[in-house]
Amino acid sequence: MKLNIYVYDSALAYLIDFYKQLKSTTDSSLKEWVEKMGFESPSLMMDLLKKKRPLKLKFADNLARGMGLDKIESTYFKTLIQIEKSNPEEKSRQLWPISLKNHSMPKA
Repeated sequence: MKLNIYVYDSALAYLIDFYKQLKSTTDSSLKEWVEKMGFESPSLMMDLLKKKRPLKLKFADNLARGMGLDKIESTYFKTLIQIEKSNPEEKSRQLWPISLKNHSMPKA
């Protein structure tokens, strides 16, 4: 079952949950998944998943493709990355509409 990205207010949390689901439901290795996304090495992905490196917008298209996100989901994912990079006061203002949206959506 595909994760509902719209219940997340963190792109990194979605990425981590997606990977956990991928590991539990397929035989695909991290290396295979990373190669499908066009990354040269699984070390970048491991650093992202372990929160050792920040999730940057320049990785968003590859990650979205690797997670099978459609165009609208991909845009939402990119928006979450941008919000995560902003300062705490700005983040609070940007997340407010997303919080309202999440409360009106059915739970996945």
